Amino acid sequence: MINKCFNFSENKNNYHGKNIIATIWYLFSGREKRNILIYMIGLMLYKFGLEAFNGSIVSLATNRYDRDAYDSGGSAHTFEKVGLLVGLNQACQCIGSILIAPIIKHWQTRIALSISIFFFALCTALLMIIDAVTGGKIKPSYFRAMYENDYSYYGNYQTNIIIPIYCITGITYGMIELIRRISGVTGALTTGLVFIPHISNDEFFEENQNIKRNYFKSLINGFYLFGKSIYLGGKIIFTNRKYIWLIPCYSLEFYVHRYIENGIAPQIAKRYFQNSEWSQIIVAGSNFGEFLGAIFVFFLTKKIRSPIILLRLDSGDDISLNADMQSSLSKSKLKNKDISSLGSVMAFLYSSYIILYAILNPLLGKYIDQIYNTNQTIRPAFIYTVGVQITIISILMAISTFIPRDSFKLNPSLK
Repeated sequence: MINKCFNFSENKNNYHGKNIIATIWYLFSGREKRNILIYMIGLMLYKFGLEAFNGSIVSLATNRYDRDAYDSGGSAHTFEKVGLLVGLNQACQCIGSILIAPIIKHWQTRIALSISIFFFALCTALLMIIDAVTGGKIKPSYFRAMYENDYSYYGNYQTNIIIPIYCITGITYGMIELIRRISGVTGALTTGLVFIPHISNDEFFEENQNIKRNYFKSLINGFYLFGKSIYLGGKIIFTNRKYIWLIPCYSLEFYVHRYIENGIAPQIAKRYFQNSEWSQIIVAGSNFGEFLGAIFVFFLTKKIRSPIILLRLDSGDDISLNADMQSSLSKSKLKNKDISSLGSVMAFLYSSYIILYAILNPLLGKYIDQIYNTNQTIRPAFIYTVGVQITIISILMAISTFIPRDSFKLNPSLK
């Protein structure tokens, strides 16, 4: 595979004008193509299981917190606690990404991935075991609720136990995601078609002569570099007109996207439809919209010169925005050899989104609970948490797309 990449690099002029898909296709052997297919199928099953797991946890927590409030005769704090639950899970994903990095340096990737998946499955099974031990059972097909919030088939355990378990799954999920992203097909294609053609063989395969440090030293260094990456990323963004617009167009956009799926969808499903499980139908519609946006970007990628026009249309902007950042920041060099410009900017933007989501989601959930406890409806709260909030963020995003130079053009370029 590596030799093929170098041959492609040396003869890349011969590929000019040819179909790029056919070019990529011939880079892989029959066995490699089979492995890619298996990887894609496995990835789809993994994502399917992950979405089902996250949806079931949110639905379970929503139902149980409502039941706890009903049994105690007190006010409901359902979406405040669900917001805290999801926010902590998101934060733990960052921790997992840091924890796995030193492990990959000391053990084979497949071993690290297997261990991460095992602990993820263990945490999932742990919750089911706790439920079964405390009297829980699968919902009978003949079950009919005798009153509102009748979930008598649930186990009798403290609902807050879900929080630490879901946090641990967040850590393992962060580990799995990092491994998946660095060992996937994209990495092979990027290496073969982007990095190798522009650097020498010696630079790409330069051996690391440093003595391997133990895991804990590597872990401490990982947290240090992560913090430094956030600082350097913020410095790049706030001192450069070319990148400062990414704060509203990436961090705020990502926050809104996550709040719609993990905040608004469960609230509508539970308070309007009286069925928390239906939140996943709403999320499925959102994911299908992402799919359509991705197709839109795929067919128009050569005609649209920057993600700005897509951000203004709100169509497939995540994909185009990530691609543009990789293109513009991959060549930028920092004085620190351990931190890349792209990595530092992404660390700052993603951390900003995580902090924003972890703070606002439970606070907005608390406000929604207060309105519901008073009026028995969340409609007055939605005027502000959905209407006003998303309108303000949309306006900020639209205005920020005019910050880069030459952005007032109909189809601007950020080069």
